[in-house]
Amino acid sequence: ATTFAAMAVSGLWYARYVSSIMQRMLDIRPEAFHDELVGSTYFNAQGREAQLSLMLLSEGARNRTALARIKDAVGRLLRVADDTSQQAKTSNEHVQRQTQATDQTAAAMNEMSTTIQQVAATVEQNAEQADSAKQNTDESVNLARQASAVIVELHEAVKQIAQTVEALDASTAEIGEAADLISSIAEQTNLLALNAAIEAARAGEHGRGFSVVADEVRNLARRTSESTDSIHNVINQLRGRAKEAVTVSQQGEQSAAEGVDKVKRADNALSQISSSIEQIADMSTQMASAVEQQSGVAEHINQQLSEIAEIARQTEQTSESTQKSSDDLKRTSYELYELIERFNLKN
Repeated sequence: ATTFAAMAVSGLWYARYVSSIMQRMLDIRPEAFHDELVGSTYFNAQGREAQLSLMLLSEGARNRTALARIKDAVGRLLRVADDTSQQAKTSNEHVQRQTQATDQTAAAMNEMSTTIQQVAATVEQNAEQADSAKQNTDESVNLARQASAVIVELHEAVKQIAQTVEALDASTAEIGEAADLISSIAEQTNLLALNAAIEAARAGEHGRGFSVVADEVRNLARRTSESTDSIHNVINQLRGRAKEAVTVSQQGEQSAAEGVDKVKRADNALSQISSSIEQIADMSTQMASAVEQQSGVAEHINQQLSEIAEIARQTEQTSESTQKSSDDLKRTSYELYELIERFNLKN
């Protein structure tokens, strides 16, 4: 009903508009429609009636031409509106996918930022553990060096003990030689006492006192020989134990030397470990700093993605509004095209 009312109003306005135009044309150029031959040929009339008929025919032709051009323009507008609507629809779909992708990217960046923060905490914890390990290693190096000094002192002490035992063995050998000399003298004394006793027996009564002395000398020589035998036994035991002590001392000296060498190797190894741990601690510190910077960058990117997501949502709303406007333009153009179709442009 509203459309038909609008058409009626438009028709009334158009009639008045055409009437005013015809009157102005008659007033401005009346000679253009005073062709009596044309009036008689086409309208079988003359005068004002022929002029009006000719003017109406001319204006009708002009109106049909204008309506035809308007129809063509509206047709093109309809096609443009249809293309615009399709493009707006496609653009809206793209914007929706972009918004979805942006939201997913923002969520991924947020997760990555959280992961980076966790990595930063782990790296910082590793740096602290590396620093603690370095302190423990430095303490182990100090203990190893102290143990090395103690083993060196032990090596020197064992070496001195070995030298002392060797000197004791030499002294014991000298004592044995002296005991051998005493034993030899005792044997010779025993022989001399035996010869003296024989001579005293030959002397008879005069040699009795000398015989007693000879017997005492023989007893003393026997006891001396027995004592030297005991001394030999003790010396042999001492020398045997001294040899064992020398062997043990030499083994201890060798073990102490090996211990010193191993402690030195352990010291070198611990020093290398300490240096490596120090490098690891430095690298962990650098990694912690780099991860912290990366975390800041990721947070900044996350904020920018949030802003982009907000802009994308606004763009999506704008695209939906554009699509709605394009649909309205398409619908209005189609209605206008249908209205123009109602005019019979052929007649």
